[in-house]
Amino acid sequence: MAGDSSQYYATSNADLYATAGNGGSYNGNQLDPTSSGANSGGANEYILFVYNIGPETDEYNLGKLFSYYGQVLRVNVIRKGGSQNAGESKGYVCVGVLNKLISRLSSDEKSDPQKIEQRFREFCLETKKAENRFCYYIGGLEESATKILGEMSKPLSWSMPAEKICEKLHKKDSQICDLRYEKMIDLKTVDLKKLKVKDLKKILSDWDETCDGCIEKAEFIARIEKLKTKYLREDL
Repeated sequence: MAGDSSQYYATSNADLYATAGNGGSYNGNQLDPTSSGANSGGANEYILFVYNIGPETDEYNLGKLFSYYGQVLRVNVIRKGGSQNAGESKGYVCVGVLNKLISRLSSDEKSDPQKIEQRFREFCLETKKAENRFCYYIGGLEESATKILGEMSKPLSWSMPAEKICEKLHKKDSQICDLRYEKMIDLKTVDLKKLKVKDLKKILSDWDETCDGCIEKAEFIARIEKLKTKYLREDL
């Protein structure tokens, strides 16, 4: 719906509770959950998590954007705390990881804390960067110093929403809510010549590739161009 800025069961800068296909209205002043036959708790409701939104994004404009696709019942932009960054939205890795985990669980596994923990450990083996750090913080990795998986698995088995679980985890370890997803680079549309060398290096690092002996920007670009077809094909 919003190009590269949206993804189902991804991290949450904002969560939109919407009723699909009801043609809900948006009056320009507020999100109205009562218009056009809203049915809170109905089978046709879904949650959409939006990530990589700009720090200036607010609930009003995000809700207005998505109201064209269905009735928006609630919009929540998760923001940084602190006086210097008050009001600035942030990436929410915890919600993203938990929703990815939920999408992998079978109906039988979803109600069993031990099975949830096992599946989480398996998931953590595939993670990198911020998601891997989240796994480390709550005990999903062998080298984790803290083991608080029960604080995640038990409420998840009770069908508690990921956002609420993350709020509880934050109370156990404040570092959890400081984790942020890095801004994604769309290789299908980006002009590599306009990127900085550190961004080019990041692209290669995300692919687990190197550019041996590369010094000049043009050398990094040439390396990426050589590999791009391979990795873009895998993403299809």
